[in-house]
Amino acid sequence: RKRSNRRREERGSRLSASWALRQGVDTGKFRDTKKYCWFCMASPIFLKHLVVSVGEDIYVTAPKGGMEPWHLLILPIEHIPSIHYITHQAISEMELYQKAILQCLRNKKQTAIV
Repeated sequence: RKRSNRRREERGSRLSASWALRQGVDTGKFRDTKKYCWFCMASPIFLKHLVVSVGEDIYVTAPKGGMEPWHLLILPIEHIPSIHYITHQAISEMELYQKAILQCLRNKKQTAIV
């Protein structure tokens, strides 16, 4: 029994912020995630010069080290721990950005991996 409890405790220490939020757990461990989030626009480490477009709930940015010249990230402006917490309005805006980018690439006779 001690061994299984130890494993459960080890596993618990690796759980994500989204799990903690869903379970209503306030571990204190995830309070400063916004401060160190590379994708959060309010973060002091956010790289503003990579932003391509900003919408109501979503923004498009180039990654720090893109794999391809057209590598883009479509992300929510609001800091959320996972896609499970995103609003329907933000998902709709994400889909609009995705369609616009795909159309732009089609016009240039290129394809995309989504």
